[in-house]
Amino acid sequence: GYAIPAELTEVIGVLERHGIEAVRAENPTPATLEAYRIESVIPSQKEDKDFLEVEVTVTEREAFIPAGDVIVWCDQMASNLIVTLLEPQSQWGLAPLPEFPSLLTVGSDYPIKRIVGVPD
Repeated sequence: GYAIPAELTEVIGVLERHGIEAVRAENPTPATLEAYRIESVIPSQKEDKDFLEVEVTVTEREAFIPAGDVIVWCDQMASNLIVTLLEPQSQWGLAPLPEFPSLLTVGSDYPIKRIVGVPD
């Protein structure tokens, strides 16, 4: 799944318009999270389409998803769409769109975290 900061209302709105199920964390929620650090963003072209080549480094850590943040699980019908929209390196995702300039700031952490585990 993915943890999306509550302040990313436009991202959350896109998910809602696509009928993707999401829940707000009512309390801080422990999880194993992957965080992406944006190392470079290079304009490129493939098959006559402009896109961005995004290089990231990935770190995994135990952390808490803050109360109020939105959790989107991938065990739903739109699982492929969820991954496509939310991964920073996806050429069909939200991050490279001009409407979301803050998502791919070189030298910063991508604000959306990937949930790779939760305690039993």
